Amino acid sequence: MAGAEVATGYACLGISWLGNCAYNPASPTSIYLSLGEAISSLGFIVAVQQLLKPIYIFRLEARFVTVGRLYAFVFCAAVCALIASVVPSLPRAQWLGPFDYPIVWEILSASLFAVAYGAVALAAVLPIRVSPNNITKFAQASAQLLSSASDRDHIDFVRDLRRSLPVLVKEARFNEGHYEPSAFFLFTNRRRMGHASYAASLLHILSDSRFCKTLVDRVPWEASRMMRDLELEAAYAKAAEPFVREMGRQAITSADSMLEREIAFTGFRSAPLLSDSLFASPFIVDNYNPLESFRFQVLEIADPDVLRRFNAATRMCFEASEKLGLKRFSSLAVSVHSAYGSIFHAMYRVQRSGKREHFNLTFEIDRGVEAIISIASEMIVNLSDNECYALYKTSADQHRSDALELMAEIVFDALTGMSNEFQGYGDHFWTMALNVFGKAFEKHGDEEGLTPFQQRLGLMILSKLRDNMNGFYPAIMRVLMWCVYPRLDDRKKDGAPIVILARAVHSVLRDFPALASREPSKVRHYLPENVRYNFITEEFTHVYSDGAEKTSKVNTTLGNVDLTDPVYWRVRPPER
Repeated sequence: MAGAEVATGYACLGISWLGNCAYNPASPTSIYLSLGEAISSLGFIVAVQQLLKPIYIFRLEARFVTVGRLYAFVFCAAVCALIASVVPSLPRAQWLGPFDYPIVWEILSASLFAVAYGAVALAAVLPIRVSPNNITKFAQASAQLLSSASDRDHIDFVRDLRRSLPVLVKEARFNEGHYEPSAFFLFTNRRRMGHASYAASLLHILSDSRFCKTLVDRVPWEASRMMRDLELEAAYAKAAEPFVREMGRQAITSADSMLEREIAFTGFRSAPLLSDSLFASPFIVDNYNPLESFRFQVLEIADPDVLRRFNAATRMCFEASEKLGLKRFSSLAVSVHSAYGSIFHAMYRVQRSGKREHFNLTFEIDRGVEAIISIASEMIVNLSDNECYALYKTSADQHRSDALELMAEIVFDALTGMSNEFQGYGDHFWTMALNVFGKAFEKHGDEEGLTPFQQRLGLMILSKLRDNMNGFYPAIMRVLMWCVYPRLDDRKKDGAPIVILARAVHSVLRDFPALASREPSKVRHYLPENVRYNFITEEFTHVYSDGAEKTSKVNTTLGNVDLTDPVYWRVRPPER
């Protein structure tokens, strides 16, 4: 009985209101978490660290649980297990309280182990969703991950980025638009401005070409969801522009991108999620302009597949921005004009190569130019007469920088790109030359007068032709002699656009005999191989593919045809 009294003379866990328990600190009891098990757990966590994927380490660090802190929890848990195993064997002069109970140390050890393993499990299962409070840590951990990430790591990171991208964009925008902020503003918002700087820096890092290529090649639908999230939340920041534009560039240049499959004739064409979200979204096109950073790397001859994808993306972007107005339209037109320019400047290489295997490239260039003509024509159709009239040029040297002018320049650059080497019906771009004038000046059937687009393109052509009469290049006369010059005798009405252009060309060519007498060596430069010029009779002779010949004399009786005169316009000046 005395032993029982001793056994029941201690308060449970040293807390009197819990009552007495049978535990005697001087008498050892069972240990539920042994020292050997603690050491085994310690060894396991060391092994786990070697198996941790980079994405898990990223998620741990973004949650302020670094691998070092994880180790600290494990080592502390092992120490607690060691103390639990030693406590029953320690001599006591007096009662020390709850820490005399091994179960307390075991519970503490198990809790620390649970925190450590729970953090690893959470990192493996739950992606990060950034908040304004942890942007700094998220940005640092993301930059560290992306600096040495593989494609597999990029794919794993996309889930976290998708949940966090709108927050990053909105935070980065806070630092934009503050011009000369006051000292009080800087002081009161210093914390948020710091977060915004980290967010902006991370958005620039995300524009890494390898990462963006993985997005459009391996996880295109996740990339599509990112763009849709930005659109749904109307999230825009200038710092995010490089990221979206690099995605657009990679989608066009990569042969493995989802865009390639979405513009094909079968398969994902029925579900073009990436195309729709990246190139056909009015919000994305208007704010981020995914074609802005695209440039063709034309070292030799361009890849026709890349041009085909660019043509498709261009068409989608213009259709998406059609309702935004000419001012917004023009920023996209600038990007498209710059991209096509590098292609047009290298057209002569295709002509000089003499290889017919470049048919696909010439076909895609033709399709691209045809699309620009169609877009410009559709844009004018939707305008009222007053709006349309305002688009005409009232003088040849009038400067206009709107979308219509840029589209006319794209078509004009295509003509000048082929001019110097143009050989007539045997040329690589013979069909394209016919299509340009056919689509631009003959598509509208019996309608008379020039549209604003036709007028502007015609003015550019005539200006360059006048340069030719002064001995300058490129020799657009080579193209005009085959595609426009013979059209003066067409049976079309005098008001047909192609006839008006032909009359204007004839009026400029009245100066050709003067050039021929002044610089006879240059005559050959301005005529294709199938056209001859007689210096004595001042006649041109066209030799056609079937051997037939047609001779026409330079028309010296035709008066000047000024395309800035409203008499040649389709829309007449409004009545006063």
